[in-house]
Amino acid sequence: MTADLRDLIGKPYAPHGRGPDAYDCFGLAIEVLRRYGKSLPDAYYLDENRSFNSVVIEDFARAYVVPRVEAPEEGDLVLMKVGGVPSHLGVYIGNGKCIHAWRPTVKVSDMTEIRNKIEGIYRWPR
Repeated sequence: MTADLRDLIGKPYAPHGRGPDAYDCFGLAIEVLRRYGKSLPDAYYLDENRSFNSVVIEDFARAYVVPRVEAPEEGDLVLMKVGGVPSHLGVYIGNGKCIHAWRPTVKVSDMTEIRNKIEGIYRWPR
């Protein structure tokens, strides 16, 4: 199920970027999941529940509860902390790697390198 993501690596980071020329972390997650055959809504709000057993992704029509998983699979969302606050999103792409848009560009990080930042891994089912 590996998606071809090579063309995304190195694209510039831009606040509210939805591609194809630049991305923010959520815009990149939308594009990566699309390539995995999933449809993540262009959400305007990401709310982690206090126990982190799930996160809520809301669009203008409804809220989606996304369950936390222990063993990541390709296409799972990786929620990371910035300044101690869970506010950055990446996508697990297999082989212990995560793709995410972070200043200045889209990059692939090894999960062991970012493990202290990871709040949880969540499976978007759609």
